[in-house]
Amino acid sequence: MALRLRSVRPSRISPGFISKPRILPLRPSPTWLQRSYARYSRFGDDEGGNRGRNPNEPDENDFNKRGVELFRQYGAAAALAGVGTLWYVSHLEQVPETQRWRYMDVSKKMREVLEEQSYAQLMSEWGQSILPINHRATQLVQTVAEKLITQNGLGHVVTRSINSNADQKPDEWLVYVVDQDIKNAFVMPGRKIVVFSGMLRQVQNVDQLAGILGHEVAHQLVGHVLERLSLTRMLVFLDFAIQFLLGTNTNLSGIVLQALIALPHSRTQELEADLIGLRLMSKACFDPNAVVSFWQSFDKEDKLQPPQFISTHPGHKQRAKAIEGWIPAVRSEYPCVEMVDFAQAYQQQTVRDQPSTGFLEPAQPARTSGHRSRTPQRTSPTASPPASPDGSNWGAHDPWATGSSDPNSRPGDASDWGARDPWAERNGGKKNGSW
Repeated sequence: MALRLRSVRPSRISPGFISKPRILPLRPSPTWLQRSYARYSRFGDDEGGNRGRNPNEPDENDFNKRGVELFRQYGAAAALAGVGTLWYVSHLEQVPETQRWRYMDVSKKMREVLEEQSYAQLMSEWGQSILPINHRATQLVQTVAEKLITQNGLGHVVTRSINSNADQKPDEWLVYVVDQDIKNAFVMPGRKIVVFSGMLRQVQNVDQLAGILGHEVAHQLVGHVLERLSLTRMLVFLDFAIQFLLGTNTNLSGIVLQALIALPHSRTQELEADLIGLRLMSKACFDPNAVVSFWQSFDKEDKLQPPQFISTHPGHKQRAKAIEGWIPAVRSEYPCVEMVDFAQAYQQQTVRDQPSTGFLEPAQPARTSGHRSRTPQRTSPTASPPASPDGSNWGAHDPWATGSSDPNSRPGDASDWGARDPWAERNGGKKNGSW
């Protein structure tokens, strides 16, 4: 008997019969104790005196377990913080030029890698815009940098083409001028100074240019780039530790660390470079006052300055005021090398020209103690005596000869220069008359 199969069509349900989802009222979440100490209790379990006890009520064993968990979590964090503190203190050092304490944690290998990466980045971004070494702007910057570096005993500037593969010696500096209308200059690890043509149009003389270059040389001399890298690594560690302790995964802690530590540290570095740069340019016989006028003029032109608390650099007015206050001490403590050399050579020549008084024999004093007539001595019998300021004969009247045979002298007059004016009688009897 053959079976006849009939296709089954899917049933259609009217939308009216579809049940709408119900919104259940929110129930309060279990408390910290309920989540931590909830336990299972069998029906009729009366062993151990658990009958009639609330199963959610914590007991002593549960508290011990929770204490072990807290110790594992926060004890590890405390141990990690202690190790980090010891690491931080062991890597503190002082800046020789300013005696400022800083954290420095950069190895020699990391320094070499950073130099190679920064140079490769410079060539990739601005390599096509770097002016040749025979350009007038490049020669100007190299000349000022050469004087600034050599006068301070920091090495010398070398003129080398961009594609040169020659190794850079420890006392060699490279200077590049980028033909871009950007008012900026910076220094890279490895003693490489980069100046944009927009900054050259901003400066008005070589003294202001020396101030810009001295600032960048100071960055390299102190190692501010490496110090900033060390601080960045430390802040990453602190950000991770804060998020671990608070149980959050937001960028709020990183923003707070940047505002409270990184940005103020960057502004401190900039002011420190300004101070050291002033010393370098003063020693190289440039005028430090030119830097004050530069920042004052720059402040008038730059109207889009960000607020200082969110900036990596101090304000232009603050820098000009700080530099103006440093100039007197810088001029006295770091005088021009050329003037010092000239003064030393002049002093040596003066000592060499003086007649010798004999070996270990003291020279005779120019004025002996006791009474001595100050009558000028004539060089020859026929020579006429020198005229006094009032036109009278000097030799006929000795104003300091006490008790002499001079008819114009009076007994009891003092013989000291300052006690009696020799021409007071001819000046109307007034003492200290016109010489």
